[in-house]
Amino acid sequence: MITVSKISHDLQRYNTCGDWRFSPQDELFVFISDCGNWQSELLVAVHEIVEAFLCKATGVSEAEVDKWDMANLNEKDPGILKGCPYRNQHISAEFVERLVARLLNTDWKEHEERLDKLYDLSALPEEKSNL
Repeated sequence: MITVSKISHDLQRYNTCGDWRFSPQDELFVFISDCGNWQSELLVAVHEIVEAFLCKATGVSEAEVDKWDMANLNEKDPGILKGCPYRNQHISAEFVERLVARLLNTDWKEHEERLDKLYDLSALPEEKSNL
């Protein structure tokens, strides 16, 4: 089962527009920040779902992803950094996200600008648990 929840950005575990966690029962929970646009929210959800299952399929653990993200809190997009344990999965998820954006006729630059506005908010606590 996959559950996608739209939440206020300040409720994210850290300063991110999308986050994913597997429950002990192997259910995927995706948390996307409310950015005021259903298309951008859908695109973030698609990205997170694809990334989570690609990580699962290739043996990259949730703990590895979280450790990397928490060690790179000052980076807007830690998934593209060299050395990132889920870099290929993240880039592949962005490819799918861009494909869906094109199918929706969503302007990619406008999509990124909507998400960038979320990062302009005040700093969030270092870590929270959504499960």
